[in-house]
Amino acid sequence: MRIFLIALVGLALLSGATYASVPDPDMCTVNPPDQMAAPRLLGVPATSGMAAANLVVTILASDGTPINNAYVEVILNPTCNDPAPLCVCNNALFTGYTSSSGVLNMNMKFGGCCQDVSSAIVIAEGTPIRAYDIVVSPDYNGVDGNCAVQLADFVYFSGQYGNSGVPCSNFSGDAAEECSLPDFVTFAGVYGKLCTGS
Repeated sequence: MRIFLIALVGLALLSGATYASVPDPDMCTVNPPDQMAAPRLLGVPATSGMAAANLVVTILASDGTPINNAYVEVILNPTCNDPAPLCVCNNALFTGYTSSSGVLNMNMKFGGCCQDVSSAIVIAEGTPIRAYDIVVSPDYNGVDGNCAVQLADFVYFSGQYGNSGVPCSNFSGDAAEECSLPDFVTFAGVYGKLCTGS
């Protein structure tokens, strides 16, 4: 009987450890999208990381415990075509492992705009924790992105400035999908950035 009880306690401890390492989407955070009224991923085509495209992912279990070394991936929908496919930098890295505090910093290196269902999904240890129907970038000329933020993109952006209902020019994720001063600040900060990609 004593051996049986010891085995049960051991099994319970193992089960608890396994359960504790399962990410809880409600406890996890993905910022800045979690702080937006209309969440989306923002990308910037660049050879090095740009602050505007920083993504901070925190992976926690249901009890709030950080999950160390959790494998995280951001999957951009390969069939994204509304309005056009995305241009992804060749040096983009959309995977990584969390630190001991459960945190992973990533930089989204892409251009274009897509509004397909699940244009991007964030997955941790095989568990989907976020899905975004909008991914945007200052690299968008009204037709597509070409992995360079240039004059054609500025012309399109300028035409959207001050308007609402323009998600491809709303980098701050406000509820009205408005192109306003915060979006201009983002655009101006990355103008001229480019990368090799497709």
